[in-house]
Amino acid sequence: MMILTMEKRYCSTPKEIYYLDYVDRKLFMYTGTGVYRIMKTLAECEELLWNYGFVRVSKSNLINIFRIKQLKPDLNMKVYAYFDNGERICVNRSYKKEFDQYLQKMRRMV
Repeated sequence: MMILTMEKRYCSTPKEIYYLDYVDRKLFMYTGTGVYRIMKTLAECEELLWNYGFVRVSKSNLINIFRIKQLKPDLNMKVYAYFDNGERICVNRSYKKEFDQYLQKMRRMV
């Protein structure tokens, strides 16, 4: 997948991406090799990557379910996704049902 960043074109496969984060009207891609700013919207990336194990877990995050090491429940019906690189992202309550359905769907496909 070719991704246009601020500095250059970056070639990445979806399996290298941990998550996408939208902050201050800018979209960032987190990989094992670094953090890259992407010149797309989160909605565009969601449409491109949903078939590769990516699901929206909050208004500003899209995560790769294949990079999740552990899911831990927290107070107020929140769930945290811990990645194999040590980082964590909160699965927002309003996205939890969609997240669970996506996990079930992907389990059947794998």
